[in-house]
Amino acid sequence: MTNPPGRPNFEPPAAPPAAPRRTGVWATAPRAGTVVGEPPAGPERVGRGLLFALPALVVGAAVAVAIWSLGYIASIAAVVIAAGAVVLYARGAGRPPERGVAALVGLIVVGLVGTFLACIGADLSAYYDAESAQIDYGRAEFLAVNLVNPDVLGGYLPDALIFLLLGALGAGGTLFRLMRRDSHPTADPAR
Repeated sequence: MTNPPGRPNFEPPAAPPAAPRRTGVWATAPRAGTVVGEPPAGPERVGRGLLFALPALVVGAAVAVAIWSLGYIASIAAVVIAAGAVVLYARGAGRPPERGVAALVGLIVVGLVGTFLACIGADLSAYYDAESAQIDYGRAEFLAVNLVNPDVLGGYLPDALIFLLLGALGAGGTLFRLMRRDSHPTADPAR
């Protein structure tokens, strides 16, 4: 269609270039002949994924102990620890966890229990500093005895349950999101 002379051109402009699409973790422009959202080739590297997940546990534990020492409940750190471990595992393994789900869940559970025990240890250490004149043995022995004392641990039971529940929600939600994205490669990448 041509417009009369002196009139503006009302034809639609040419289509804009294709916007980058999100595939996996990085945004990349689609290449000719590739399926956008296709899982990466190659086997899942479980050991490498677990190794990549460890920093999330260590950093998350340090943050949780710092939050706990300030007098706040550090349960939100459990969500971050679990979600961070899952995301870093997927990055290290080269794909979302499939064969390594059990190992990753085990690593997260051990990390969350260890983190919560570290928070209790921070409380015990602060108590030892305040009451060291009345305690007959050293800090290490005091911590070792009280970290396995059922009376001491029983006082932390509600906090421990919330901590582990939020950790399970963080890991489960992140795993579900990664698995869903992996099983629906043509789904909207903005989700």
